[in-house]
Amino acid sequence: MAYTILIVDDSEEERQRFRRTYEANGFNVMEAGDGAEGLSKAIDKKPDLIFTGIVMPKMSGFDMIDQLRKNVETEKIPIMILSHMGRKEDQIKAQEMGIKDFLTSGFITPKELVSLTLLRIEGKKGLMKYILNVDETSLDAAKLTKDFGLLPYFRCEDHPDEKKVIEIIPDENKVGEFRAKFICPGKK
Repeated sequence: MAYTILIVDDSEEERQRFRRTYEANGFNVMEAGDGAEGLSKAIDKKPDLIFTGIVMPKMSGFDMIDQLRKNVETEKIPIMILSHMGRKEDQIKAQEMGIKDFLTSGFITPKELVSLTLLRIEGKKGLMKYILNVDETSLDAAKLTKDFGLLPYFRCEDHPDEKKVIEIIPDENKVGEFRAKFICPGKK
Protein backbone atom coordinates (compact mmCIF):
# COMPACT_ATOMS: atom_id res chain seq x y z
CA MET A 1 0.00 0.00 0.00
CA ALA A 2 1.39 3.40 -0.95
CA TYR A 3 1.18 6.17 1.63
CA THR A 4 -0.33 9.54 0.73
CA ILE A 5 1.51 12.78 1.48
CA LEU A 6 -0.09 16.24 1.35
CA ILE A 7 2.49 18.91 0.48
CA VAL A 8 1.34 22.41 1.47
CA ASP A 9 3.49 25.32 0.28
CA ASP A 10 2.90 28.50 -1.68
CA SER A 11 6.00 27.84 -3.82
CA GLU A 12 5.18 25.75 -6.88
CA GLU A 13 8.89 25.02 -7.26
CA GLU A 14 9.16 23.65 -3.70
CA ARG A 15 6.03 21.54 -4.07
CA GLN A 16 7.35 20.03 -7.31
CA ARG A 17 10.77 19.33 -5.79
CA PHE A 18 9.27 17.41 -2.88
CA ARG A 19 6.64 15.77 -5.11
CA ARG A 20 9.44 14.28 -7.23
CA THR A 21 11.24 12.98 -4.14
CA TYR A 22 8.14 11.37 -2.67
CA GLU A 23 6.84 9.92 -5.96
CA ALA A 24 10.26 8.46 -6.77
CA ASN A 25 9.95 6.55 -3.51
CA GLY A 26 6.45 5.19 -4.12
CA PHE A 27 4.31 7.74 -2.28
CA ASN A 28 1.05 9.19 -3.58
CA VAL A 29 1.21 12.99 -3.46
CA MET A 30 -1.41 15.71 -3.16
CA GLU A 31 -0.59 19.42 -3.23
CA ALA A 32 -2.05 22.61 -1.80
CA GLY A 33 -0.84 26.17 -2.44
CA ASP A 34 -1.75 27.60 0.98
CA GLY A 35 -2.98 26.61 4.44
CA ALA A 36 -6.67 27.06 3.63
CA GLU A 37 -6.47 24.71 0.65
CA GLY A 38 -4.31 22.32 2.71
CA LEU A 39 -6.85 22.28 5.52
CA SER A 40 -9.66 21.50 3.10
CA LYS A 41 -7.73 18.68 1.40
CA ALA A 42 -6.57 17.21 4.71
CA ILE A 43 -10.13 17.09 6.06
CA ASP A 44 -11.49 15.66 2.81
CA LYS A 45 -8.73 13.14 1.94
CA LYS A 46 -7.07 12.30 5.33
CA PRO A 47 -3.47 11.88 4.08
CA ASP A 48 -1.00 9.72 5.97
CA LEU A 49 1.28 12.74 6.56
CA ILE A 50 1.22 16.50 5.92
CA PHE A 51 4.42 18.26 4.86
CA THR A 52 3.88 22.01 5.18
CA GLY A 53 5.56 25.37 4.92
CA ILE A 54 4.85 28.18 7.39
CA VAL A 55 4.36 31.55 5.69
CA MET A 56 1.64 31.36 3.02
CA PRO A 57 -1.23 33.51 1.77
CA LYS A 58 -4.80 33.02 3.06
CA MET A 59 -3.75 30.79 5.98
CA SER A 60 -0.31 30.08 7.45
CA GLY A 61 0.99 26.61 8.13
CA PHE A 62 0.66 27.21 11.88
CA ASP A 63 -2.98 28.30 11.53
CA MET A 64 -3.70 25.23 9.39
CA ILE A 65 -2.08 22.96 12.01
CA ASP A 66 -4.12 24.61 14.75
CA GLN A 67 -7.35 23.90 12.84
CA LEU A 68 -6.29 20.32 12.04
CA ARG A 69 -5.59 19.62 15.73
CA LYS A 70 -9.09 20.85 16.65
CA ASN A 71 -10.73 18.36 14.25
CA VAL A 72 -11.16 14.84 15.65
CA GLU A 73 -10.71 13.33 12.16
CA THR A 74 -7.36 15.05 11.49
CA GLU A 75 -5.86 15.65 14.94
CA LYS A 76 -3.57 12.60 14.78
CA ILE A 77 -2.19 13.06 11.25
CA PRO A 78 1.61 13.40 11.52
CA ILE A 79 2.86 16.81 10.36
CA MET A 80 6.34 17.87 9.28
CA ILE A 81 7.19 21.55 8.89
CA LEU A 82 9.56 22.90 6.26
CA SER A 83 10.94 26.31 7.11
CA HIS A 84 12.76 28.45 4.56
CA MET A 85 14.20 30.66 7.32
CA GLY A 86 14.67 28.25 10.26
CA ARG A 87 13.78 30.90 12.84
CA LYS A 88 14.13 29.87 16.49
CA GLU A 89 10.72 31.32 17.41
CA ASP A 90 9.11 29.17 14.70
CA GLN A 91 10.89 26.08 16.05
CA ILE A 92 9.61 26.83 19.55
CA LYS A 93 6.07 27.37 18.29
CA ALA A 94 6.21 24.08 16.35
CA GLN A 95 7.36 22.23 19.48
CA GLU A 96 4.58 23.81 21.53
CA MET A 97 2.10 22.55 18.90
CA GLY A 98 3.48 19.01 19.22
CA ILE A 99 5.32 18.98 15.88
CA LYS A 100 8.32 16.66 16.12
CA ASP A 101 9.91 17.54 12.79
CA PHE A 102 10.94 21.11 12.00
CA LEU A 103 13.14 20.99 8.90
CA THR A 104 15.05 23.88 7.41
CA SER A 105 15.09 24.03 3.61
CA GLY A 106 18.40 22.90 2.17
CA PHE A 107 19.47 20.94 5.28
CA ILE A 108 17.88 17.56 4.62
CA THR A 109 18.66 15.10 1.85
CA PRO A 110 15.88 13.37 -0.08
CA LYS A 111 16.88 10.04 1.49
CA GLU A 112 16.69 11.51 5.01
CA LEU A 113 13.30 13.06 4.21
CA VAL A 114 11.87 9.75 3.02
CA SER A 115 13.28 7.87 6.04
CA LEU A 116 11.88 10.42 8.46
CA THR A 117 8.50 10.38 6.68
CA LEU A 118 8.32 6.58 6.93
CA LEU A 119 9.31 6.72 10.58
CA ARG A 120 6.49 9.16 11.33
CA ILE A 121 3.83 7.25 9.38
CA GLU A 122 4.79 3.69 10.27
CA GLY A 123 5.78 4.54 13.83
CA LYS A 124 2.34 6.10 14.37
CA LYS A 125 0.68 2.98 12.98
CA GLY A 126 2.95 0.64 14.93
CA LEU A 127 4.20 -0.95 11.70
CA MET A 128 7.90 -0.22 11.84
CA LYS A 129 10.10 -2.87 13.41
CA TYR A 130 13.31 -4.62 12.48
CA ILE A 131 14.63 -8.09 13.24
CA LEU A 132 18.42 -8.48 13.52
CA ASN A 133 20.49 -11.64 13.73
CA VAL A 134 23.20 -11.69 16.38
CA ASP A 135 26.62 -13.19 15.75
CA GLU A 136 27.37 -14.66 19.17
CA THR A 137 31.08 -14.89 18.34
CA SER A 138 31.66 -11.20 17.62
CA LEU A 139 32.42 -8.22 19.81
CA ASP A 140 30.50 -8.25 23.12
CA ALA A 141 27.96 -10.94 22.22
CA ALA A 142 29.33 -13.42 24.80
CA LYS A 143 29.22 -10.72 27.51
CA LEU A 144 25.67 -9.83 26.43
CA THR A 145 24.67 -13.49 26.77
CA LYS A 146 26.02 -13.58 30.32
CA ASP A 147 24.72 -10.15 31.41
CA PHE A 148 21.17 -10.81 30.17
CA GLY A 149 21.03 -14.40 31.44
CA LEU A 150 20.48 -15.82 27.97
CA LEU A 151 21.13 -19.46 27.31
CA PRO A 152 24.50 -20.05 25.70
CA TYR A 153 24.71 -18.98 22.08
CA PHE A 154 21.36 -17.19 22.11
CA ARG A 155 19.36 -20.42 21.79
CA CYS A 156 15.59 -20.34 22.25
CA GLU A 157 14.43 -22.22 25.34
CA ASP A 158 11.56 -24.05 23.58
CA HIS A 159 13.48 -24.66 20.34
CA PRO A 160 17.19 -25.17 21.09
CA ASP A 161 17.95 -25.47 17.37
CA GLU A 162 16.67 -21.90 16.84
CA LYS A 163 18.70 -18.78 17.69
CA LYS A 164 17.25 -15.68 19.32
CA VAL A 165 17.17 -12.46 17.32
CA ILE A 166 16.88 -8.84 18.38
CA GLU A 167 13.66 -6.99 17.58
CA ILE A 168 14.13 -3.22 17.26
CA ILE A 169 11.23 -0.78 17.32
CA PRO A 170 12.00 2.91 16.67
CA ASP A 171 10.79 5.48 19.20
CA GLU A 172 8.41 7.67 17.21
CA ASN A 173 9.12 10.60 19.53
CA LYS A 174 12.91 10.59 19.21
CA VAL A 175 14.65 10.07 15.88
CA GLY A 176 17.60 7.72 16.28
CA GLU A 177 16.32 6.08 19.49
CA PHE A 178 14.61 2.71 19.78
CA ARG A 179 13.47 -0.13 22.04
CA ALA A 180 15.07 -3.54 21.63
CA LYS A 181 14.34 -7.02 22.94
CA PHE A 182 15.48 -10.58 22.32
CA ILE A 183 12.83 -12.82 20.78
CA CYS A 184 12.60 -16.29 19.32
CA PRO A 185 11.57 -15.91 15.66
CA GLY A 186 9.11 -18.79 15.87
CA LYS A 187 7.17 -17.00 18.64
CA LYS A 188 6.47 -13.74 16.77
